[in-house]
Amino acid sequence: MEEKLVEAVRGGLERDGVLGKLRSEIRCEVLRLLGIHDLKKVSKPIITPEVNLINSLIGEYLQWIGYSYTSAIFSSESDFIYSRDENIHRRIMSELGLKDSSDDSLPLLCQLINKVKQNCNY
Repeated sequence: MEEKLVEAVRGGLERDGVLGKLRSEIRCEVLRLLGIHDLKKVSKPIITPEVNLINSLIGEYLQWIGYSYTSAIFSSESDFIYSRDENIHRRIMSELGLKDSSDDSLPLLCQLINKVKQNCNY
């Protein structure tokens, strides 16, 4: 009986993506505690407005595509946590020269790529 309950809870957590996200967060924390990220000998760039913009585009895309584990690791490594704020979203659209369109369901990164492709006549 107890095994069935454990399996049902595990199955629900896996189905909802909670278990994978927890595994990813634990993995990130263990690597951080072990100092594994320091082994790369790569220094992080200074966080400029451009870096924040790129992180925002990547974070939105990862959430949209459903890469929750990758998103958790990206957030951990970049110290950037994506959250959809409509005012920030509109400001970024304006900065990138994107207009409201039928592509609104797409993340800004995809909209930007579509715009570049249109301008290059792909």
